Amino acid sequence: MKKCLLCVVLFSVLILSSVAQTKPPLMGLHTNHLTSWPVQVPFDAWRSMDATGYVGGETRSMNWSEIQTGRETFHFDLVDAFMEAAAAAKVKVMFTPYGTPSFIASSVGYTTDDSGTRNCTCDAGTGVNGCYPPSDLNGDGSGSNTTWKNFIAALANHVHTKHLADPNGYADITFWESGNEYVVNGPQWCGSYKQLDRMMQDERCIIRGRGPGCKKTAINSQAQILTVALDDGGNPLDIQYLNATANVNPVNSPAQLADFINYHGYVAGSLPPENVVGQYASDYREIAQVPAAANKKIYITEGGWKEAKPPANWSDTASWFPRYLLSMASTGIHGFNFFFYDGYAHDTKTGPTMPVLWAASNPPDNYWCSLQASPGYYCSTGPGWMKIYTWLQGVLFSGSCVQTPAGSNIYNCAHTSSQYAHGLFVWYGVMNGSTEYTIPAGYDRMENMGGKTTPVNEGQKITLTDSPILLSSAE
Repeated sequence: MKKCLLCVVLFSVLILSSVAQTKPPLMGLHTNHLTSWPVQVPFDAWRSMDATGYVGGETRSMNWSEIQTGRETFHFDLVDAFMEAAAAAKVKVMFTPYGTPSFIASSVGYTTDDSGTRNCTCDAGTGVNGCYPPSDLNGDGSGSNTTWKNFIAALANHVHTKHLADPNGYADITFWESGNEYVVNGPQWCGSYKQLDRMMQDERCIIRGRGPGCKKTAINSQAQILTVALDDGGNPLDIQYLNATANVNPVNSPAQLADFINYHGYVAGSLPPENVVGQYASDYREIAQVPAAANKKIYITEGGWKEAKPPANWSDTASWFPRYLLSMASTGIHGFNFFFYDGYAHDTKTGPTMPVLWAASNPPDNYWCSLQASPGYYCSTGPGWMKIYTWLQGVLFSGSCVQTPAGSNIYNCAHTSSQYAHGLFVWYGVMNGSTEYTIPAGYDRMENMGGKTTPVNEGQKITLTDSPILLSSAE
């Protein structure tokens, strides 16, 4: 209960969706429902995956299979609604193409290396046969790929044109993914990596007007292209995908085409959230094996705690989640999208399953989502997100968060900041535990997650808990 009471204090934090200073990563969100906007927490980017809304007399999603309904037929009503909402929030947009439309989906799947064919049971979210590749795209990456190219060109032209006409009222797509969990999730993709490579080649050429042999005029030369989501923590299939080359001329691999390497960054809520530091170190080692990817930054396009292994209860999320965010931010990634803002329907009274920040309504004992927002209710995770977002403004980490001393479970994240000279995020990495801690030299101010600030002195003894504190110095 102590953590939930602490949460209430945080609502004095000024909530803004756009700030002047920058943070180490972009902090992005998923929203499941158009009706959840305007979003009640600060954030930098919005990812389209799983987003739905009621438009044109029916509920639609942002999937490829529901935007393109014929070879030259497109429904942009929901796209427009979300682009307008993102513009009002002043956030960047990441689009995730997902689900092959039924009219073009092949009836034949391909092994990842195109060594043979296979059959798959598609995830219901992809639509009818939505995990199968387009029928005008061969397993080796050859073929016209016309429907995919028409879709990318139509969507990019539609959004960019409307953005140029009304830049303050209609957002552009800044980040283009090349698919979701297509490397590791068979029910989402029943095709070869050579096919994914060809689709990425065409995507980059159409949007950016770039790539050997590309003869297209750029629609949006400032847009950034991401790979499909790889398996966080290392997987041999990641290397196979990054090095895949389609049987077309010219040949470019996903590693060459990508501006960012895309991972999903979940951690079991039953494990220390600081484990993300090791996961991302593993990811960097993995892409270092692929020369074309070695110097590219990582974008964690989806993350939080794992649905099957959440924190033990809602109270624990109030400290687990901020520790996760700080650890993640310290690793040098470009951005992170939390999955997800408004997933309250998946959770229970006694504890969380899917991560969530906010609920639209507050039935009795509604999953600890009972802290008043305007509209709706914050969950116990909401205040932590807002405080970490504020703390990270203008921060430059010296390196990843580490245990100091080793084996102590005391985590330190040294950094500088445009808000003060030197800083240290510190916490005790044992859930509901505490330990004595000595204030190190060079810090004269302490702030807790509740926003309370206290003068401190070198050598002063304090009780350190699993709730992070910020030590800082003006000089």
